[in-house]
Amino acid sequence: MMLNILYFAKLADELGCKQETLTISAPEITLTTLKAQLSTRGDAWQTQLNAPTTRCAVNQVLVNDNTVVSADAEIAFFPPITGG
Repeated sequence: MMLNILYFAKLADELGCKQETLTISAPEITLTTLKAQLSTRGDAWQTQLNAPTTRCAVNQVLVNDNTVVSADAEIAFFPPITGG
């Protein structure tokens, strides 16, 4: 399955990547498993994706790590957002 993954703000800077399309050889995957797979890319990936402040959205809906993701999902990782 194909996943479109977006990285925003500090995460994009730290990881050196703003967007990628990832092919997973499974019909579905949890965010926990996806983050573990991406974390094998190195310390920055491990630290940034697993930081307690990092948020995730699937198809523009905030979700938790237990969320199951299926083919063609858009996954966004981003730091906390504040506004005024």
